Amino acid sequence: MSIFIDIHTHKEKSSKDIVYVSDPRTQYIPTDCLFCLGLHPWYIDQLSINTILEKLLKIKDNKSFFALGEIGLDRSIATSIDIQMKIFLQQINFAKENSINTIVVHIVKSYDLFLNVLKNTNYTGIFLIHGFNANADILKKLLTYRCVFSIGHNIITNTKNKELINLIPKEKLFFETDDQYEYTIEDIYHKGSKLLDLDLESMKTAIESNFTKTFNKTFFNI
Repeated sequence: MSIFIDIHTHKEKSSKDIVYVSDPRTQYIPTDCLFCLGLHPWYIDQLSINTILEKLLKIKDNKSFFALGEIGLDRSIATSIDIQMKIFLQQINFAKENSINTIVVHIVKSYDLFLNVLKNTNYTGIFLIHGFNANADILKKLLTYRCVFSIGHNIITNTKNKELINLIPKEKLFFETDDQYEYTIEDIYHKGSKLLDLDLESMKTAIESNFTKTFNKTFFNI
């Protein structure tokens, strides 16, 4: 029987039925799940990029390290977009130089800028766009690059996301809970399977296959 995969969450413990990929948003390293590390645009004023990169150098070969992230661009916050871009590119370059093959990105009101980065970067890894909720035109452009897409509880609460899930190629689709606790990953899988006209076990098998093929990783008990 397949398992549930929560590809982006701020929970910090996996179970026999659920694999969490945790982003603790700090330098703290979880011990009970796969994890990411990076400087989120919300915390540029609070954390040092040099400290984060030094920490990444130390943990990048840890078997539980999944990706650099989440990092990104967010025009809804006060931090200058120029400063955000500088930090974003610095981390992408770090991933390239250190053979980190997955980057988790947070993009808010900034897909034009992100598409320009994709066009000009020579990073050859995967960009996992978490909380994806852009329109079909942006999706079409992103699909020309090495991007995969994670959708969260908005498929339950937002009509636009209910339509969007059917436009994402099934082999590029993942689910997440992010930082909310009202809906579980099981709730999101159940809704996703209904919208895609799949039974739950088929949905779980498909996402697990996506995970293994996309990230070249297999599951293990930590």
